This record gives sequence, structure tokens and C-alpha cells, in this order.
Amino acid sequence: MGGSLLPRGPAFGTIAATIPKTRRFAMLPQIGRDWLRRVTLAAAALLMLLPVTVVTDAHAATEAYTVRDLPIDAQAKSANAARNRAIANGQREAYQLMLSRVVLGDEAARLPPLDDTAINALIEGFEIAHERVAPTRYRANLTVAFKETLVRAMLRENGVRFVEGAGRPVVVIPILMTEDGPRLWQDDNLWLRAWSLRDKPPGLTPIIVPLGDTSDIAELDARAASGTDLQPLLRFAKRYGAEEALVLEARRLGNALQISGRHIVGGSVTAFADEVLGIDGQGSDAVFSAGTDRVVERLDADVKSTAVLRSGTVNTVRAVAPVQSLAEWISLRATVAGLPAVESIEVIALSRSGADIMIRYFGDAAQLDSALAEHNLVLRPNGTDGGFVLAPRQSGSSVVGSLARSGQG
Repeated sequence: MGGSLLPRGPAFGTIAATIPKTRRFAMLPQIGRDWLRRVTLAAAALLMLLPVTVVTDAHAATEAYTVRDLPIDAQAKSANAARNRAIANGQREAYQLMLSRVVLGDEAARLPPLDDTAINALIEGFEIAHERVAPTRYRANLTVAFKETLVRAMLRENGVRFVEGAGRPVVVIPILMTEDGPRLWQDDNLWLRAWSLRDKPPGLTPIIVPLGDTSDIAELDARAASGTDLQPLLRFAKRYGAEEALVLEARRLGNALQISGRHIVGGSVTAFADEVLGIDGQGSDAVFSAGTDRVVERLDADVKSTAVLRSGTVNTVRAVAPVQSLAEWISLRATVAGLPAVESIEVIALSRSGADIMIRYFGDAAQLDSALAEHNLVLRPNGTDGGFVLAPRQSGSSVVGSLARSGQG
């Protein structure tokens, strides 16, 4: 199947200068940081008054099909032969990495094996950096961009579910918790250092590591980063061209690294906790590096779980959201619209007593109830016409909300 589906691509051993310029940056230092400094966000105030719809970011989708900075190394009788072998091996490895990134679960097993010609035909272009050439050995870093349209066609033809796009860029704010207090921009913050030095291929979510320069120091300190006010964190993320912030507090306890995270999207906060165990004999750098791996894995899992959810049926529920002010309504809508389970919110009417809304959501009612409960919200019957009220969830109430119990969705 694979060979007949795919057109022929550039020959192995040639560098195809076809990767779009917008794809030629790494989200981690240094190139990505310089690029992000030049990003300007369009004003969003007017959009606050319009219905909210979750939209896939085109650039993020493109990045999901690009494998960056893959180390390649091969030996042969000549430098040129070693180079060709290293690139061919790297393209095969990049193909497998790309599949593991975008394909859901173990569904890649449904795909027939592809030979080098078929894999090469899927490649839009590749770039080489940091070449080290010896008479019989070749080493470098390889970036491979795959043709999204052809890859998706191949996956669909074989009934393989996949991630349509990557996550949106997120600014990580790594705080090291110590006996002397939280450390953010100080030189002894090994947690920030691990993120800054991370050189592994990025996952589905583009990660932006702050520079820690004088502007960063002036705008955000450890106390504000750990606080409950989300606005300083969102302003900080916007300065780097992102709309999401990920506050990561790490604490070293013996051989373990405990991580507490808050993923902030608009007015929505998703918290998580994790722990990484070090290996005897490993230094601190290795443990903190493993901590960055764990966070990236979690972000990738979130993107994939959202993709699975969005492959299901779309349902609707009408509700009234009692709010006392426009600011309260904007905050509530941002929270609900930011949920992976929610496709869109349509405002039917606004009044002094609240908002009459229609929520379009993926999956079933229990999934929506659970997503709302994470943000202390619940849909409960209004007791009159079979409609619902979107209201704060009382402490100790069931996670499975009234929507699921009503049998709707």
C-alpha cells in the first residue's frame, strides 16, 4: 500500500531546502527564543464578545510532523558513504518518532512496513546541523519535515487514528523549591538550567524556556509565579508569543524529584503532581533532566487524550450561567471554552441575571461533567423546563455531575 500511495521524493544524500522558514526554528534555546521575541500578538479584546470556538493552530499542526535535531552517527568505508548511511538511518528513525508522536496508542501496528523509498517520498525536506566528518565516520544533527497531507492520507487509508495538530506553545516557568525559599532566576536554579539545556527532540507541545534576562527578572519573581493571580503569568507568556503558561515547582527530596505543575490557559488552571526517582550514582543534572522528560511526556499525553476525545460524537447542552458582571462572565466563558471537551460556546442571550448559552462538547455527558468538576463547576437541572444551570460545584459533591445523571448526552 505505502509505495503505491506515495509519490517519489528527493534522493537520499541530498539536502532538500524545502522546509518552510516558519518551521526552521527550535522552540528551546537559542534560535526559538530570538524568533519568539519578534512575535506580535493580535489584539483579542474584541473577540471577548464573540462566541468562543476552539481552533487548531496551523503552525502547531505543522510542527507535529517535523522531527528536529535528531542525532545521527554512522561509519563506512568513506566519509561520503558514512554520510549517506547516517542520513538514511536518521530518516527511518525520524519516521518512527513522528508516528509515535502523532498516532494514538498502539495503532501504528496497523500500518504496513515502509521501505526507504516509501519513507523518502513522505519527506518534504531535511536539514543538517553540527556536522562532524572523519575519514570513515559521519555525525550530525538531522531535522526532517514530513508531508502532512500524505502522512495523514496514509493513516486514514489504514484506519489509524492520529493527532490532527500539536498543542499550542507554552511558556514553562521552572521554580526550584529549597530550604532557603523558592528560586526562579538565580544561577543555582538547577531546574531552570535543565530546561534551558534540554536538547532532546521536542514533543507535541512547543515548549518555550524563558531567557531569564533583566526583562524577565523585572516582570516576574518567584512569589508572583507561585501565586494565585493568573494575570502576571499570562502577561509573561504573551511576551514570549504564547497564550499558555506552565508553572513547574520542583523539590529535591533525597533521590527523588517531586514536581508540582499548573497549566494555565486563560482563566483555566489544570494542576498535576509527579515524581521522578533518580538512579544511584547519578548527579543532580541527570535527575532534573529526567524531570523535564516526564513533563514533556505528560504534555504529549494530554494532547493525545484530547485528540481521542475529539474523535467522538459532538453533543449539545443548553444552560443558564448566572453571573453578576461582565468580568465574571468573561472569566467563566474562558474557563469552559478552554476545556478539551468543549468545542464551542454559543451565546443565545445576555441579561443582567446571566447568560443563556449553548455548549457543544465532545464525548459523553460524564466526560463533560468530569471536566467541569476539575474547575469546580457543575451543570445542574434548573427544575422547570428540563434545562440546566452552570454553577459552582459545592465542596464534596459528586464528580459525576447532574448532566450525566439526567441521561442527556
